[in-house]
Amino acid sequence: MSDPYPRDTEQRHWNAGQSQAAFMMPARPNNAYDNAGTHERNLQDRERALDAREKAIAEREKKVGDASFQSPNWPRFRPLVYHDIPKDIPAAGQPLMKQAFALWHLGAVSYIMNFIAAFSLIVTKADGAGSTFGLALVIMVVGIPVSFVFWYRNLYNGVKRDRSINFFFYFINLACHLGAAVFLAIGIPATGGAGLMYALSQFGSNVGSGVLCMLAFVVFVVEVLYGLVVVRTTSRFYRGRGMSLAQAREEGISAAASSRAGQDFAMAAARNAAGAQ
Repeated sequence: MSDPYPRDTEQRHWNAGQSQAAFMMPARPNNAYDNAGTHERNLQDRERALDAREKAIAEREKKVGDASFQSPNWPRFRPLVYHDIPKDIPAAGQPLMKQAFALWHLGAVSYIMNFIAAFSLIVTKADGAGSTFGLALVIMVVGIPVSFVFWYRNLYNGVKRDRSINFFFYFINLACHLGAAVFLAIGIPATGGAGLMYALSQFGSNVGSGVLCMLAFVVFVVEVLYGLVVVRTTSRFYRGRGMSLAQAREEGISAAASSRAGQDFAMAAARNAAGAQ
């Protein structure tokens, strides 16, 4: 049976719809304030993510550092660094490192011998003896540890870790070291070297001092010649491992990026980029 009052029913439905629409929340406009709030939240989220990543990297570096730390064992009378060729260096690189270690000792002997010869110049009152002795003392005290750190240790780490960049610094520093040895062997007065020129002049006035200066000259010459042998051996090892200057450059860039300063720079750049968006 059909509804006898269809118009009343339609009227009730229409009134209900109007009442429901009256209580509906109006749509919030997408205005500039909403955009600003969203942008601020995005910046905060990015900053929190960067901070979390930075903390994770710091914790990982700390764990790696703790795991890789080894107690100093050299030199024996006053351990300052960890040095163990049989344990640290692969078998293929041990002959090279033994040669390099012998070269470093030879360099230390040459500095000491040069200092002794310079002292004899002071005793015999040779020309420029005061300046030569003072510089010889500085060269001995500073040169021995500096040569260990700058060229020997770079080679040690390069052979240990197969890192081209360590070989790159080793070649540069050893070249400077051998160049200085040549200069000191000449024995120019008042320049720190008690070598050949002093030896020739001292033989006419004091044979003992002349002999000491000649010994200093000979030790320097032996050091330079043996150094060239070590450089040749190192070059063969370097090329045999497939290393190159391009690889050293890539390792340098990677090391800079992974360093603390590099990470801080990257974090600051990321924050600036996020703030500019």
